[in-house]
Amino acid sequence: MARSAGENRAARAAVVDRGSAAVGDTELRWGGSTHVGNARQVNEDDLVLSPPVFAVIDGMGGHARGDVASGLAAAGLAALGTSEGATHPADSDAVMATLLGVHEAIQAAAVGERIWARRSSLRSSSMSVASWVG
Repeated sequence: MARSAGENRAARAAVVDRGSAAVGDTELRWGGSTHVGNARQVNEDDLVLSPPVFAVIDGMGGHARGDVASGLAAAGLAALGTSEGATHPADSDAVMATLLGVHEAIQAAAVGERIWARRSSLRSSSMSVASWVG
């Protein structure tokens, strides 16, 4: 099932997802989990397991609303998942456009909440993205 952890914010304390797909003679299997940890009330991390796109997203701890930043990133990247899933590549131009769109969405959300005014509270996220592109 293609989804991001951000789709279930109420249960973000521990999110586990896994899946598999056959590509020719090869069976692909994937899985991931994220956990709030011991220091925070809210899990600021997210993951995307939406073939052919996979991502681990870290909502930067210590910054305001890292959970929102990681959720925006996850939602954008999860939308790149195709109905064919892991058997068809993502469009490389669409991946780049999505990453730029995610950046703009995070900036717009920060401006909307006036987070830019507090220098130490910038909404931030880092991510590692893997995608099969064609």
